[in-house]
Amino acid sequence: METSTKFDLETVAKNLELPANKVKAAVELLEAGNTIPFITRYRKDETGGLSERQLRDIKQEVARQTSLAERKAVVLKAIENQAKLTDALRQQIEAANQARQIEDLYHPFKPRKTSLAETARQQGLEPLARDILEGLQPDVDLASRATDFVRVDKGLTSVDDVITGVQHILAERFSEHLQLRAQLRDIFWRDGQLKTELVPMAEPPAEKKPPVKEKEAVVENETQATAELPPHAETEPATPTPEQDTNDATAESKADLPTATDTPNLQADAASTAADESATVETETKETETPESAAEPVAEPVAEPVAEPVAEAVATSNETTVSTPDVAAETEAPPAATEEVATEQKTAALAADKPTDKPKKKRKKKKKKSKPDPFAEFANFSESLQKVPPHRSLAINRGERAGRLKVKVSCDSEKLNALAKSSLIPEGHPFAEFLNLVSTDAMNRLIIPSIEREIRRDLTERSESHAVDVFARNLRHLFLQPPVRGYRIMGIDPGFRSGCKVAVIDEMGQPLGHGVFSIVGNA
Repeated sequence: METSTKFDLETVAKNLELPANKVKAAVELLEAGNTIPFITRYRKDETGGLSERQLRDIKQEVARQTSLAERKAVVLKAIENQAKLTDALRQQIEAANQARQIEDLYHPFKPRKTSLAETARQQGLEPLARDILEGLQPDVDLASRATDFVRVDKGLTSVDDVITGVQHILAERFSEHLQLRAQLRDIFWRDGQLKTELVPMAEPPAEKKPPVKEKEAVVENETQATAELPPHAETEPATPTPEQDTNDATAESKADLPTATDTPNLQADAASTAADESATVETETKETETPESAAEPVAEPVAEPVAEPVAEAVATSNETTVSTPDVAAETEAPPAATEEVATEQKTAALAADKPTDKPKKKRKKKKKKSKPDPFAEFANFSESLQKVPPHRSLAINRGERAGRLKVKVSCDSEKLNALAKSSLIPEGHPFAEFLNLVSTDAMNRLIIPSIEREIRRDLTERSESHAVDVFARNLRHLFLQPPVRGYRIMGIDPGFRSGCKVAVIDEMGQPLGHGVFSIVGNA
């Protein structure tokens, strides 16, 4: 069955309290693509002089009625596809003039996601839930009846699982009660409170310094100790150890030995020294000779022992020529520590010679002023829903989006639960105790959260609409300010077909008069 999305223009005219013929003409011009300023200025004769505000209201109401008609068509088609559309339900949907009414009527037939109640239906608990709600077999205990529905293959391992599934099915059915939802909505708007709690700001994590390694710490301590030495300070020689004494002695003895360049001179000196020694030995022997030994011939081998030391000296000089470069390298290489100390002393001396700069004055750091918390006033805030101004509602929404506020719509829960039980559970029902638990679960888990969301959405829509009106009014005042002070001003809107419009204002911006005149002929 096809459903038309057209609506009656008389409904628009009735809601806006305007003549139907003017509304019809305005809608035709808007559908033809004409803008509101164009219609206001050049099509007043067709619309009967409707103002821009009236044309804008007509446009918004037409858009709302079009959206409602389209939604009604979608809902009727969806319910008809389920073969559950009745004549009474059709009349209720077609007579609805609010989007909320249409959604309430469509709620029982809306395809749902996998919910607890839908899972229980798939497990085959719908017949038991229907029997309990209708009060059939009141003499049989619920636990005994639930035993027949225990099925491990479907996830129902005990009687408690069966009863819980039935509770979910009945709670969803209670939440679809249209009359109860309307009554609860009225109570919320009349007695409800909008409450907020301030969420403390999270402190930024403190920066952790990386741990200093032991070797780096030791090096820093050594550099600090050497840097503390006074300039031009002489380092005291360290006390030598026995091993150092022996090494120094050998180094000195080796340093005294001749090098390879001095070898020819050394041989000549050795020969002259050997001759002198031989002569000295001969004189000594003559002086010490006895008369008995004077007759004996002098033996020449006396000079041989003297020649051996000379040969040994020459040999030693040859050996030293091989090892001399190593000895020189060992004696000339200074220790690394001595070089470091020397460089540090030089840098310290240069630093001492330089003129010291004047001490800089330390600037005092300005303490940053802590910004006031814009949401501090909403800590433990509570106000009646009827008295919440639009600007405060928008501020609360901003705090909630920023994560600084927790917002809740609260009402007397005892009063709400009492109304729900009286509306959902008939008097004298055999399973009233169980249905009371189901009613409380439906209220806390399904009905009240849904109504809270509706109320918050309505508050936001009203606040945003009011804010737009305030901005438009302020902008109008800005545009109507006198452009030139102290002068009377006349404005002319030229036109040939409808004439030229003229208006005059005084020095204070107050209108003095207006009129229309026509220009005929060439200027």
